[in-house]
Amino acid sequence: MKKTTQKTGDTQSAVYKKRLAAVIIPVMLTASVLMVITGVYMYNTYRDMYVEQLFSSAQDLCKYAADRVLAYNAYPWLIEHWPDDFSDVTDEDYDKIETMNPTMITGSQLDSLPANEQKAFSYVCYDRIASGFDMMYDNFICTELHLVKFDEDGKAICLIDGKGDDPDHVYFPDSTGDFDYIDKVDHTDGSVNSSTGAMQVLTTVDGVDYAVNYLPVRDGDKVLCYVVWSKDWTDIQDDVQTASIKLSAVTLVLYLAVEFVLILLIQRYEQGRRNSAAALEKQQMEMDIASRIQLSQMPNHFDEFEGRKDFSVFGHIRPANEVGGDFYDCFLLDRDHFALCIADVSDKGVAAALFMMYAKSVLRDSLIFAKSPAKALAAANDRLARHNDENMFVTAWLCVVQLSTGRYTAANAGHENPVVIHSDGQIEFLRYAHNLALALTFGCEYTEHTGVLNEGDTLFVYTDGVTDAMNSSNVRFTEKGLQKALESIAPADVQRLTEGVLSAVDSYAGDTPQYDDITMLSFRYNGSADMTMAASDENLPMMTAFLLSKAENAGADEKTLSNIRLCSEEIFGNIVDYAYTEGGDVTVSTAAEKDTFTVTFIDSGIPFDPTLQSTGGIEKPFESRDTGGLGIYLTEQLADKTEYNRTNDQNVLTLSFKLIPVPKNEDSPSQNR
Repeated sequence: MKKTTQKTGDTQSAVYKKRLAAVIIPVMLTASVLMVITGVYMYNTYRDMYVEQLFSSAQDLCKYAADRVLAYNAYPWLIEHWPDDFSDVTDEDYDKIETMNPTMITGSQLDSLPANEQKAFSYVCYDRIASGFDMMYDNFICTELHLVKFDEDGKAICLIDGKGDDPDHVYFPDSTGDFDYIDKVDHTDGSVNSSTGAMQVLTTVDGVDYAVNYLPVRDGDKVLCYVVWSKDWTDIQDDVQTASIKLSAVTLVLYLAVEFVLILLIQRYEQGRRNSAAALEKQQMEMDIASRIQLSQMPNHFDEFEGRKDFSVFGHIRPANEVGGDFYDCFLLDRDHFALCIADVSDKGVAAALFMMYAKSVLRDSLIFAKSPAKALAAANDRLARHNDENMFVTAWLCVVQLSTGRYTAANAGHENPVVIHSDGQIEFLRYAHNLALALTFGCEYTEHTGVLNEGDTLFVYTDGVTDAMNSSNVRFTEKGLQKALESIAPADVQRLTEGVLSAVDSYAGDTPQYDDITMLSFRYNGSADMTMAASDENLPMMTAFLLSKAENAGADEKTLSNIRLCSEEIFGNIVDYAYTEGGDVTVSTAAEKDTFTVTFIDSGIPFDPTLQSTGGIEKPFESRDTGGLGIYLTEQLADKTEYNRTNDQNVLTLSFKLIPVPKNEDSPSQNR
């Protein structure tokens, strides 16, 4: 009996093994073939994407490097008179040129300067441009980066020396536009001919391949010099090969994992689907890890902005599934400009999550380079459309806020209407025509919209997961529901506001499952105590509005506001007309303490103490009075205190005004007329 049972068990085991082998062997062979095909496809795809992105980035870098030169009004003169020796430039000449603002100096002005100051100007510009080239080289993958011109004999002169492993040679175009080999002294004619486009792969005389990109710097139709970028083609191929090996390794691991899972599933199926709960738990754990990785890419820690008094920001994202297609971003472009971004990928799940992470990186990079929301959206659109085999699209809203003034510039690519929550709790939806969503087609243009945030105003942006949330009756939350939620919460800090809207959406939806990702971003503008601008008549309205807003918030009455307006316009006008010969900046700051409101004007113009000329010759006949003196006399009469100091080579003029409390239970005189 035991022998019969054992024989039967052996037979069943053999049958099981045959059935298992009949399934596993074809699966493994198929997976292996697919792995090889996918590996080749991924290598070719990654190579093309990498080279295309590298060349595109190189062109952007050359444009940025050329802008470093074009930033100077006198760049044609500078390139023509570029000296080869700065040893005799003195610190006094250097400092003098620095104070003259080199970017504003013109070629005609330079021709009238002494030779030593001309040379100092060249040295100051060289120092700035060279440091910019060094910074770009250090932060961008390239072998060499040059600024080159040709003399009358066709010989090459490196204005900014190349940097890299082999700085003694580089390819760049000769005076005819063809690419020739250059050794920094002269060049070999006709070694390489150019093809269409500014980027190509070339072979040097010693057999080294380079990828080269150049950009001419022009004065009208005349080419003055070239910005030249190059990278060893072998290094590029090594980068692609290394990345491909990694991708192949990942692919191999994935396919081995798939094969393992398939084998495991077959075994479990043959054995009655044992341990299915453990497999589901593992799958859920992997999706949870993917979700945490995705959410970690969002700026969910705002500690870096805690010390800021001029603004506060808070964002929240909750995917409908483990991973989603929504994202937001916020960061400082510079010390005075803050960037906000929110976007929504059209699909859901893993594919949307991967496309989302790529789109987020592209939008941030585009805005850092372009500074303008509309230009950033246009650049990002072309890049996303180029690599969009899944035919997805992205709605996006970009905004840049000037922290000193509260002025903002925004562009909308098919996204939801943003909301401004005013300091008094009033809710305003910003409605305007939207542009096309990103990644649908090439060459789209985007419109910018501007506005001003007053102190205490909050920008609130969101994705359609908020307004499209459904309740048990399949009725949407809508913009009206959002407005009611905001009205019940505002005014509040940004975190409480965001969490309050989320709570309102959850309360509305009840037990209805969340269908779409929910993302929100809140930015509150707290105002700035000072403003720096160019000393120009066109900035007078902005300066006046800034001061009157600050004074009104400090409690100034109508008469005091009028006095502040008259005095500030007079002082600002004097700075515009007399402080600078070639233009400059003026800083206006305010302070409110107890019953006094002060306004301070700071400029770096010629020394001028208006308090010494306060009468303006008012006792003289009208035609004999000093220019501007009457206005200064009026300023001293309207301000309660006028104080002047010359500090750090700057004129510092402070006007003080006494604040008269406005009666709360009586109408103002203007209302009684």
